[in-house]
Amino acid sequence: MRRRVIYFVLMNQNFKRAFLLLQFFLVLALLIAASNWENDSSLILSETLVKDDVQFVKAESESERPRVVFLVIQTRKSPGWCRMMLSSLLSEVSVVSIGFGKRYNHAKRPLWILDYIDNEGLRDEDVVV
Repeated sequence: MRRRVIYFVLMNQNFKRAFLLLQFFLVLALLIAASNWENDSSLILSETLVKDDVQFVKAESESERPRVVFLVIQTRKSPGWCRMMLSSLLSEVSVVSIGFGKRYNHAKRPLWILDYIDNEGLRDEDVVV
């Protein structure tokens, strides 16, 4: 009985479409939430010690605020990659694809990430997802 149900769920076209739609909306919600989190980063406070008191001061410039980078290693086009890029465009969140057009290798993956971090000049405060 279980096998029949699983087979029906996996082979049913309507379920597949609904699942892909659910997946799309989950990715979209995640990207929107991350975008709002990045916009609210003006709430990030730096501490300044003056006469045993802690004063909270807003970050003065955009360059002082940590950046959030969504980094994706993708060597070729795929439906999931296209959905992700569409979601990022609709939610105004920047997603960076590295390794595009190259041959994928597990050993090269960390090197691609480190090269991106070095080339973009990311700091210790920046977040790479």
